[in-house]
Amino acid sequence: MQQMTSQPRPTRLWRDATAAALITFVLSLPVLGYPMLHLNVPWGSGDLIAHYMSAQAWAPLGFPVSTTFGYPSGIDLAYMPTIDMTQNAFAWVVDAITGSPYVGLNLLLVLSFPLVAALAVIAFRLVGARGPMAIALAVAFTFIPYHLDRGLSHLYPATMYAGATGVILALWIGLGRTIAGKKQVIAIAILVLVTGWSGMYYSAFAIALTLTALAWRWMQGDGIRRVGRYALIPISIAGASLLAFLPGAFRLITDPPIMNMVERNASESVTLAGNLAQLLTPYSNLNLPILRSFNATLFESTTIVGSAAESDIAGFGTFITTAALLVFLVGWALRARQGRSTHPLPFIALLITVGTLFFVPWGAGYLVAGLITPQLRAWGRLSPIGTAAVPGGSGSGARADKVEPAEVRCHSSSGHPGDRSRVHRVAIPRHLHPGDR
Repeated sequence: MQQMTSQPRPTRLWRDATAAALITFVLSLPVLGYPMLHLNVPWGSGDLIAHYMSAQAWAPLGFPVSTTFGYPSGIDLAYMPTIDMTQNAFAWVVDAITGSPYVGLNLLLVLSFPLVAALAVIAFRLVGARGPMAIALAVAFTFIPYHLDRGLSHLYPATMYAGATGVILALWIGLGRTIAGKKQVIAIAILVLVTGWSGMYYSAFAIALTLTALAWRWMQGDGIRRVGRYALIPISIAGASLLAFLPGAFRLITDPPIMNMVERNASESVTLAGNLAQLLTPYSNLNLPILRSFNATLFESTTIVGSAAESDIAGFGTFITTAALLVFLVGWALRARQGRSTHPLPFIALLITVGTLFFVPWGAGYLVAGLITPQLRAWGRLSPIGTAAVPGGSGSGARADKVEPAEVRCHSSSGHPGDRSRVHRVAIPRHLHPGDR
């Protein structure tokens, strides 16, 4: 008789996540340290001013009419409904405590760096990266140009944590992880709510990735019941997002505006799509000959064709993401030759492929804008998710085959009375470790 018992080690997960968060916070201080001394003043203009206004006008059940803005009759933001609930809720609470309309969102930007790093560790551990490698990849991902460059203009999508939670959910489904116990159910529920209540773009991205993961589980031979259980995750994300839209939708139905508030067109999904060539290369101020010439050509080209904000500095990768792409491709090729059907690399490649189809101009993003709603048009905002998948793939390719002999213990006995059970240490691949499920 044999009995398999796992030896979960959640302390290692929290140790790695805490280390990544602390390192990221310290490394962010050269840029954010001085502004942190002035949290009670605006840190930027443009869309950031609109975010400050939204956070101040927001209320838990929707946007009431505010007389602080919109002279002389006030402003009613319910006519432009959004689902940035986690950002607004955090800023609303902090602003109520401090009495400042700026502290909440400024502090959210600061905290988004360690938070994204901690969530990235969880994602990278799911695909096999451990310890220093998971921490290093998470820190590198957190400092992609998108985070800082967009953080001082379009802060809500720049927080990036909802992108990380969406990737975690997609990986959880695609790798066939099981949900065991109340703690995991609560954790998945929190991830779903954060993803569905932190902006319509991250919600849409997460739904696309989790549906892709569902298709992968079906292709891997999972039964209809198991696929159906996994389907509750994208359905719940969509449901949470629709629930967040209800107050604004109710206002639009019961008291329609006298004119169209926001005009969107499907063609904007082309002009606001991502720049794949830019995402694959690092933005460099080091005056390296090849990059200096390429960056000059790229900026010239984007100026001629008219680029979106995500195709400026925020659209670049980094030296680490470029190197990680090479490691990922080499690891993918080597694992394919070895025929490892349980390895996560093919699934990560599928996620990157689907993400690219939405990211590029005239891709799947245009189908969404043309067939469903043109409100989802800035597919260049997939940049953070794309730069998360590539380091995850490189970590998986470099480390996922390593074995850890003490992860699972096999108790065996003959079943006869008086026989003592024997404990065997079984070596298993890290990415199949049951203690992380």
